[in-house]
Amino acid sequence: MLFFVRLLFLFIFLFATTNGTTETAKAQSAPPEKKKLKILVYSVVPAHSHMQFMGAIADSLADAGHEVHFIKTISDELRWSTEAESNETKLSSKVYRVVLKSRGAPVATSDVLYPFSGDNAWPMLNAWDNRFTFAEIAFRHELLDELAKERYDVAIYELFDLCGAAIFERIGVRTKLATLTMPMQQISAAHFGIPTFASFVPNWAHPPLNAPTMDFWERLINFFNTFYDWYKLNDRVTDLQAPLVREAFGADFPSLKQLAKNISLFFLNSNKFLEFARPISNKIVYIGGITDEWKKTTELDEKFRSILDNCRSGTVLFSFGTVANTHTLGESLRRTLLGTFSQFPDYEFIWKLDGESAANESELIKATPNVHTFEWVPQNAILRHPKLCAFVTHCGQNSLAEAAKIGVPIVAIPLFADQLYNAVLAKHRGMAVHVDIRQLIADKTGKVLRTALSRVLHDASFRANAKLIRKKIALSPFSAKEQLVRWVEFAAEFPHLNELNLPTDAELGWIAYYSVDVILFTIVAVFLAILALFSMLRMAFHRILCMTNPWNKMQKRKERTKSE
Repeated sequence: MLFFVRLLFLFIFLFATTNGTTETAKAQSAPPEKKKLKILVYSVVPAHSHMQFMGAIADSLADAGHEVHFIKTISDELRWSTEAESNETKLSSKVYRVVLKSRGAPVATSDVLYPFSGDNAWPMLNAWDNRFTFAEIAFRHELLDELAKERYDVAIYELFDLCGAAIFERIGVRTKLATLTMPMQQISAAHFGIPTFASFVPNWAHPPLNAPTMDFWERLINFFNTFYDWYKLNDRVTDLQAPLVREAFGADFPSLKQLAKNISLFFLNSNKFLEFARPISNKIVYIGGITDEWKKTTELDEKFRSILDNCRSGTVLFSFGTVANTHTLGESLRRTLLGTFSQFPDYEFIWKLDGESAANESELIKATPNVHTFEWVPQNAILRHPKLCAFVTHCGQNSLAEAAKIGVPIVAIPLFADQLYNAVLAKHRGMAVHVDIRQLIADKTGKVLRTALSRVLHDASFRANAKLIRKKIALSPFSAKEQLVRWVEFAAEFPHLNELNLPTDAELGWIAYYSVDVILFTIVAVFLAILALFSMLRMAFHRILCMTNPWNKMQKRKERTKSE
């Protein structure tokens, strides 16, 4: 009996111990409870696509359970525009609308106001002189004091300048993050010590058409454009804004370049499968397509569905986006475009065209029954229709991302800014034909656009390449939203990720950074080694020559005979 009692006690002891161990193991293996973060999203650039991208970031973080506040800056010259009145974020719990005075270069530069002039790169660079506009928020001390009271865990802004990082430092944010609506520019890359090699990385503002496999002359031009950016533009805005930041926050405030080094992560509105291969940093996180993830799949109106469903061979969508005003197309170019479309009678063309231009060309449009003009089009829904054959586009970042995600081939007609880079990229990936807007303007016969359309519509390789990119994006292990949320939460846990920093030429000195001393030492050492080897070979050759020369042998015999 005593034996059974002892056995019972032993069984109870073992059960309790095992159960406790199991519970402890479960407790240890369970993921820690996720902290609800308070996040500030600061939208710097007053343009629709930029604010839309920042709004998608804010909503993604709010949808993940975090409290998000949103700052939307509006230039006073655009304060009554649709961009000023629009609401890009639906889930942010608090939205600040801040009107800034334009005191430097205008926000809407000539390339934006007159996009079909062919002058498409340098005017936009002048907007970076608008340091007073972007830095003005630093002098809104009441607003900054209000933001400081919120005690944000994380803050993120678009890296058009470094003033946002200074504002985050001023309001006491530990984890500072940056993002960019466009592909990575050399100027942005320089803040993180990322080198730009002109031999294969195309210049953002003036990309060579055949990048990255450029010929000698393209590499020469790309080299000088890259050198100009490095010499003239890399520190341009920083040097202009630094005095303003010191004036606003005090002389002992950290330098803008140091604040740039303390930015934990840099989120790019780009997909690694839809980007040129180039050196990057471990701070780079790709979240291209995050805007598209928040777009609801809308049903097509009957007027659009009827066109797409009843077309004979297919439909082509033609849109220059939301920024370029098609009223500035000019009568000659409008007529050239309509004449080109009329030469594809088996295809229907849906053309996003402003009402005034459509009214001016109403007779010609009526005479071209396969052309349908609309002031607004549901672009994403049209691109998803199975009978959509091609997309004639300015190649803005969002339009390119949508076309790639859906797998639609492109006729790229870039106008300004990152559109030039995007168009060359789409051509390089084999999903687009590139058309220079200057050639399109000069061509009165429509041959340039007609040739491009024929290639995209009749060459199956363009659609095949577009479908391949779509498949790669669809099967990527993590979505853009997952990448954003998980990395933001990680950065909030570890605010200073300085171990990911790359050293810059300013820190190492350009001699050490470019290994000039090592290269010179190696050249001198190799030269001396070659010189020494040459001297040794010369001496050996001379000795062998002396030993094998018949005349020398005869002389030695004579000397021997005389000595005897």
